Amino acid sequence: MVAERNKKGTSGAAATYVTRAKALRMLQLSLSDFRRLCILKGIFPRDPRNKFEGPRRTYYLKKDIQFLAHEPLINKFRELAAFRRRYRRALARGEFSQAAQAARSSPVYSLEHLIRERYPSFTDALAELDDALTMVHTFAEISRPGNGRRGVSRGLFPPARLENCARLAREWQLFLMLRPGHLRRLFASVRGFYFEAQIEGVRILWSQPHRFVQYVPPSVDLKVMSTFLEFHEALLHFVLLRLYRRVLGVEYPPRVDRNAESRGALLREMMEVRTLAQLGPIPESNCIDVPLSVSRSNRDSTDSNMHDSTGALRLASAGTGTGAAASQQVQNGTDVDEEALETVSNQGTHSPETTAPPPSLVDGLAQTDHSRDTLANLFRGLYFYVHRETPVHILEMVLYACGAEAVGYESPCTSTSPLTIDDDRIHYVIADRPLEMLPSRRLDREYIQPQWVFDSINEAFRLPTWLYRVGRRLPPHLSPWESELEEETRQRLQHTDAASSAEVQHPAYRLYLERVKTGATSVPLPKELAWLEEPQASVASGSDSHTNHLQTNPEIAASQRPLDAVDSDHEATLDAADSDSDDDGDVPEYTKSKHAGTTPIAVEKKLAEQRHRQRMLLSRRKQRLYDELVARQLQEQKTGTSAALVKRPRHGR
Repeated sequence: MVAERNKKGTSGAAATYVTRAKALRMLQLSLSDFRRLCILKGIFPRDPRNKFEGPRRTYYLKKDIQFLAHEPLINKFRELAAFRRRYRRALARGEFSQAAQAARSSPVYSLEHLIRERYPSFTDALAELDDALTMVHTFAEISRPGNGRRGVSRGLFPPARLENCARLAREWQLFLMLRPGHLRRLFASVRGFYFEAQIEGVRILWSQPHRFVQYVPPSVDLKVMSTFLEFHEALLHFVLLRLYRRVLGVEYPPRVDRNAESRGALLREMMEVRTLAQLGPIPESNCIDVPLSVSRSNRDSTDSNMHDSTGALRLASAGTGTGAAASQQVQNGTDVDEEALETVSNQGTHSPETTAPPPSLVDGLAQTDHSRDTLANLFRGLYFYVHRETPVHILEMVLYACGAEAVGYESPCTSTSPLTIDDDRIHYVIADRPLEMLPSRRLDREYIQPQWVFDSINEAFRLPTWLYRVGRRLPPHLSPWESELEEETRQRLQHTDAASSAEVQHPAYRLYLERVKTGATSVPLPKELAWLEEPQASVASGSDSHTNHLQTNPEIAASQRPLDAVDSDHEATLDAADSDSDDDGDVPEYTKSKHAGTTPIAVEKKLAEQRHRQRMLLSRRKQRLYDELVARQLQEQKTGTSAALVKRPRHGR
């Protein structure tokens, strides 16, 4: 008796996966709408072991495609496609009145159900906030096209959408300023600023670019980025709504003082909030679920219709101690919100946020209470003044996020700043210019560079200011996440046989900071950091003082030499090491220099790092020329002959 054969496509990979072309036919969607729907729903391609349709096909799970078939957004996409056809037809026929009428009746859809579907609890939404914050901050600082600049497309990213990204970024920063202690770490790099916050036991990491002109490379697919940004805007709006109303107990969105914004005010003087007690009773629907619409008109009207009111609470004003008052009002608002949540839960409304957190979350929160209180009171009772050459918007956020009383800044309109340069309450002046160029210098103030603020937050301890004073060489800006990697390395070595001999190497400055944090008095600098005791040469002191400074600091002089001088010294060091390697009685040259006690590999690594840093200062064209010269020198060393220079013909002839 012959066994029955299974029909083709009823078992194995053919029954589990489906190709993208077949998925498009099943859903009756275009490729662009299918990609957009997959991004919004969180569906991604798979890599089956048995690629039954060929290795160049894109495969999806068949269950995912069946799941997409019941999505209500498919009908909205079809309505939008029909609307675009009517609109383009009216414009082609010259029927501009009908085109304008069709534009006013554009279909609008909401991503509210997707947020609830993908993030059942508020903790899940916080855990996925990293990419949303990074993308929103990136597009908030992106340049607008025009005047010969290469920006983003006005069709995909209209000015209203970029303004909405800037508004969401401001509201997130304002939340950190209103709740000191949530910001844990930050790191300043060439690419931008990296931050870490912890909210309700969830660790959130995001980056923010510098406020320079950002150019979009042509290799970036802006259509895909636009879809991701659309979802991240809705997610961040949802999270901020819950944070403002449940954690802070204040109105969302906060009001914007347009007059202060036009006069160059910073975030704290520009934003205004009102507590929920001042707004009166809020419907239960607003406390539990507020619809999130992606309509551009609705979002713009929310921001443009803000006006001053008699019950508005200005967060900061010159000459008033608003830190304690704002904290008291926030605490009152939180109590009111908790009572409302208890009432809703008693009525039988089930919400993930109203249920008790798991024991692991409670233990994690208990362990981080101490560090949160330390960071919340790190700059308590201190007044700062920030000069314009520093990253003022970043310093304002991190200082208020760590409990600073007031932050003054240079502004065209002095009325916008809560502090002036002549205010007697100022304790610290943050600048990045020579000390001789600072106005109103006084002996009762500390003049420091911005890195002191960043390092103090990372160490959760106010570091000594003498290492960060204006005019001094700064100590290394250590990554705050390096300690976690060191701890993981130490734990990994404990499970190996080499744990007794291998040790984790800590930077010298890290060991120095650990001794300072223990409260030890008069901690001497290690020998590796002896160069920090020498003041930095001032620009205004002239060329003679600069020359004398280089003579007394050979390391600085070596770092400021051109590339060819560094290469020649590097080759001489390697030649000396090779010539002395056969003779045990002679001492290599590198041991007689400033690198005494190090190996030739360490010297070569340090010189390579210097060449790399100097190469980064060149333009792209000169970097390519330098790379060609280095490759040609290596070829000559291998072959022993000099490569012939080939003259390339010009194009167009």
